[in-house]
Amino acid sequence: MSPKLMVFSFFIVFLAVGALLNPVLGILGYMAHYIIGAERQWWHAPLNGLDLRYSLTLASATAVGIFLNQSKIRCKNLFDRQEVLAILLLALIWFLYLGGPETINRYTFTDHASIKLTKVMIFCLMMTHVITKPKDLDKVMWLFVWGALLL
Repeated sequence: MSPKLMVFSFFIVFLAVGALLNPVLGILGYMAHYIIGAERQWWHAPLNGLDLRYSLTLASATAVGIFLNQSKIRCKNLFDRQEVLAILLLALIWFLYLGGPETINRYTFTDHASIKLTKVMIFCLMMTHVITKPKDLDKVMWLFVWGALLL
């Protein structure tokens, strides 16, 4: 097992467990996973056959962490006006998908675009409820900087 893979595995476990106590760690881990793209890196090859779902693990841990830490989260409203509009847009996209013509074999990735957008929307809603302080937003920005430097 390569050192990069060991470090990556340690951080995924650390961030998933940490998300239960502090959901900000889950948000940062989810974003870091997509920045790094571990499944496409050479050092991840020994684990490719296991079909590990890092993003699902981190998102689930973050959702449970949000539930467990409801009293600590500063965002008290369930949805604000912009989030309601985003959810309405998602509903419109699903309506068009379900009522439109078949798109079999039009997409090269596993999920339809509406399913991908649903996943992104769930993550964005979790992020807007967790990243509410300037200090947390700084962490997100530094994640982008470090992610760009590592790649």
